Amino acid sequence: DGQPFFDEYVQLIADGANSIDPEVRKPIYDRIQMIIAEEGWVITTAFWLTFTGLSSRVQGYRPTIAGGHYFGDAWLAE
Repeated sequence: DGQPFFDEYVQLIADGANSIDPEVRKPIYDRIQMIIAEEGWVITTAFWLTFTGLSSRVQGYRPTIAGGHYFGDAWLAE
């Protein structure tokens, strides 16, 4: 039926969704991450590597946490 087969996982997801307190949610989501890591639902076999070359004149550039680019604060130095 496409539903998760792990009862503890299903209960943890429900518990995490029922609280807005970060101190309550953190151990819940820590355990969810551990279950996912232990059960190996996804096996990463390769990573996408990117390289960005910039002139030393480019100032203020910063990559995003998701691996993208943010040029909103970038400028070219003289």
